[in-house]
Amino acid sequence: MKNTILLLFSALCSALHAQWTPNTALNTLAANVNTDDMMTAATNDGRTYIAFWAPVSGPTYYELRLQLLDTSGTPQFGPNGMIVDNTIGMSTSTSLWDMAVDNTNNVYLGITGTGGNGDARVHKVSPSGTKQWGTNGITLGQGYCVRLLPLASGDLITAYLPASHAVIQKYSSTGVAQWT
Repeated sequence: MKNTILLLFSALCSALHAQWTPNTALNTLAANVNTDDMMTAATNDGRTYIAFWAPVSGPTYYELRLQLLDTSGTPQFGPNGMIVDNTIGMSTSTSLWDMAVDNTNNVYLGITGTGGNGDARVHKVSPSGTKQWGTNGITLGQGYCVRLLPLASGDLITAYLPASHAVIQKYSSTGVAQWT
C-alpha cells in the first residue's frame, strides 16, 4: 500500500512539473502585445491555440489575434500572433465569446462586435494559419453569446442570442449554412 501511494504521488509530481521551458522562473511568451481577454484550447496532437483581444487605438479599439504554440512551446504565428479580425465593430470592451477545436485541429472563434450593431461572427483557422472562411469569417447575424460545437463530420453547430431566444445553425466544413 505504501509503495502504491508513493508511486501515485511521484506520478502526480512529475506531471505538475511539465512545462515548455526548463527555467521555472520564466513563462512561455505567446505574443509580445497587450491583451485584455483571452482563451486557450488544445489540439489533439499536443499543440495549444491561444486567442486574445488586443487593445489598439480607436476607432478599432480591439483586434482579435491568434497564436499557436507547438509541442515545444514555440509560437507558430509570429511574435505577436496573427490578426484574425480587426474589422468587426468594437467599442472599449469585449463581449462573451467562444473558441473550439475540431478533430483536424482547425480552431473556431465565435465573436460579437461591441461597437453598436452587435454583429456575431465565426472564424475558422487552420493549423497553418489559413483563414478557412475568408477574411471576415461568417456573419451569423446580430446577437451575443456565440457558442460553437464542432462535429466529427467536419460540420459546425453555432448558437447565439439575437434577442430573447437562441438561434441555432449548422455549417458545412466549407462554411455553407445547412439549415433554412
